Amino acid sequence: MRGDGLHRISRSRFWYYKIKVNGRWHSVSTKTTSYQEAKRRRRDALNDQEDGRLPEGGIARWPFERAVSHYLQTEAALRLRARSLKKEAFFLVRPTQLARRKRGARPGARSRELLA
Repeated sequence: MRGDGLHRISRSRFWYYKIKVNGRWHSVSTKTTSYQEAKRRRRDALNDQEDGRLPEGGIARWPFERAVSHYLQTEAALRLRARSLKKEAFFLVRPTQLARRKRGARPGARSRELLA
Protein backbone atom coordinates (compact mmCIF):
# COMPACT_ATOMS: atom_id res chain seq x y z
CA MET A 1 0.00 0.00 0.00
CA ARG A 2 2.74 2.48 0.80
CA GLY A 3 4.46 4.00 -2.20
CA ASP A 4 1.83 2.92 -4.71
CA GLY A 5 0.42 6.43 -5.17
CA LEU A 6 -2.99 5.67 -3.69
CA HIS A 7 -4.47 7.30 -0.63
CA ARG A 8 -7.80 7.83 1.08
CA ILE A 9 -9.36 11.15 2.00
CA SER A 10 -11.12 11.41 5.34
CA ARG A 11 -14.89 10.87 5.17
CA SER A 12 -14.58 9.14 1.79
CA ARG A 13 -14.72 5.45 1.08
CA PHE A 14 -12.99 5.81 -2.31
CA TRP A 15 -9.31 5.58 -3.18
CA TYR A 16 -7.56 8.65 -4.65
CA TYR A 17 -4.33 9.28 -6.51
CA LYS A 18 -2.41 12.41 -7.45
CA ILE A 19 -1.62 13.40 -11.01
CA LYS A 20 0.32 16.38 -12.33
CA VAL A 21 -1.50 18.43 -14.99
CA ASN A 22 0.02 21.62 -16.41
CA GLY A 23 2.53 21.76 -13.57
CA ARG A 24 -0.07 21.45 -10.80
CA TRP A 25 -0.94 18.42 -8.71
CA HIS A 26 -4.56 17.26 -8.63
CA SER A 27 -6.12 14.63 -6.41
CA VAL A 28 -8.35 12.36 -8.50
CA SER A 29 -10.94 9.94 -7.20
CA THR A 30 -10.89 6.41 -8.58
CA LYS A 31 -14.58 6.12 -7.63
CA THR A 32 -13.96 2.63 -6.31
CA THR A 33 -13.55 1.10 -2.87
CA SER A 34 -11.55 -1.83 -4.23
CA TYR A 35 -7.82 -1.34 -3.75
CA GLN A 36 -6.87 -3.54 -6.72
CA GLU A 37 -9.33 -1.74 -9.04
CA ALA A 38 -8.00 1.62 -7.82
CA LYS A 39 -4.43 0.55 -8.65
CA ARG A 40 -5.56 -0.44 -12.16
CA ARG A 41 -7.39 2.86 -12.72
CA ARG A 42 -4.38 4.88 -11.54
CA ARG A 43 -2.06 2.92 -13.82
CA ASP A 44 -4.42 3.44 -16.78
CA ALA A 45 -4.68 7.19 -16.09
CA LEU A 46 -0.90 7.56 -15.90
CA ASN A 47 -0.46 5.59 -19.13
CA ASP A 48 -3.07 7.78 -20.85
CA GLN A 49 -1.27 10.88 -19.66
CA GLU A 50 2.06 9.56 -20.97
CA ASP A 51 0.45 8.82 -24.34
CA GLY A 52 -1.04 12.32 -24.46
CA ARG A 53 -4.66 11.20 -24.28
CA LEU A 54 -7.36 13.29 -22.62
CA PRO A 55 -9.25 12.09 -19.57
CA GLU A 56 -12.31 10.02 -20.41
CA GLY A 57 -14.98 11.81 -18.42
CA GLY A 58 -16.60 15.18 -18.36
CA ILE A 59 -15.33 18.07 -20.41
CA ALA A 60 -13.05 15.93 -22.60
CA ARG A 61 -16.14 14.60 -24.41
CA TRP A 62 -17.85 17.98 -24.86
CA PRO A 63 -17.98 19.69 -28.26
CA PHE A 64 -15.59 22.61 -28.45
CA GLU A 65 -18.40 25.19 -28.51
CA ARG A 66 -19.86 23.86 -25.27
CA ALA A 67 -16.46 23.89 -23.58
CA VAL A 68 -15.88 27.50 -24.70
CA SER A 69 -19.29 28.53 -23.43
CA HIS A 70 -18.68 26.81 -20.09
CA TYR A 71 -15.26 28.44 -19.77
CA LEU A 72 -16.62 31.93 -20.49
CA GLN A 73 -19.49 31.54 -18.03
CA THR A 74 -17.53 30.01 -15.17
CA GLU A 75 -13.74 30.14 -15.03
CA ALA A 76 -13.12 33.27 -17.10
CA ALA A 77 -16.10 35.09 -15.58
CA LEU A 78 -14.68 34.57 -12.11
CA ARG A 79 -11.23 35.93 -12.82
CA LEU A 80 -11.70 38.53 -15.59
CA ARG A 81 -13.25 41.97 -15.71
CA ALA A 82 -16.12 42.63 -18.14
CA ARG A 83 -13.91 44.17 -20.86
CA SER A 84 -11.36 41.39 -20.60
CA LEU A 85 -14.11 38.79 -20.72
CA LYS A 86 -15.42 40.35 -23.94
CA LYS A 87 -11.92 40.23 -25.45
CA GLU A 88 -11.54 36.60 -24.36
CA ALA A 89 -14.82 35.77 -26.13
CA PHE A 90 -13.61 37.62 -29.24
CA PHE A 91 -10.34 35.65 -29.30
CA LEU A 92 -12.30 32.38 -29.13
CA VAL A 93 -14.52 33.14 -32.16
CA ARG A 94 -11.99 31.93 -34.73
CA PRO A 95 -11.14 28.61 -33.02
CA THR A 96 -14.87 28.00 -32.55
CA GLN A 97 -15.49 28.58 -36.26
CA LEU A 98 -12.67 26.20 -37.18
CA ALA A 99 -14.05 23.52 -34.88
CA ARG A 100 -17.50 23.95 -36.38
CA ARG A 101 -16.12 23.68 -39.93
CA LYS A 102 -14.32 20.51 -39.00
CA ARG A 103 -17.65 19.05 -37.86
CA GLY A 104 -19.40 20.23 -41.03
CA ALA A 105 -21.66 22.95 -39.59
CA ARG A 106 -22.10 26.23 -41.43
CA PRO A 107 -19.60 28.94 -40.44
CA GLY A 108 -20.70 31.92 -38.35
CA ALA A 109 -23.90 30.35 -37.07
CA ARG A 110 -23.19 30.71 -33.36
CA SER A 111 -20.10 32.91 -33.22
CA ARG A 112 -22.27 36.00 -32.67
CA GLU A 113 -23.67 34.37 -29.54
CA LEU A 114 -20.18 34.19 -28.02
CA LEU A 115 -19.76 37.94 -28.32
CA ALA A 116 -23.14 38.80 -26.81
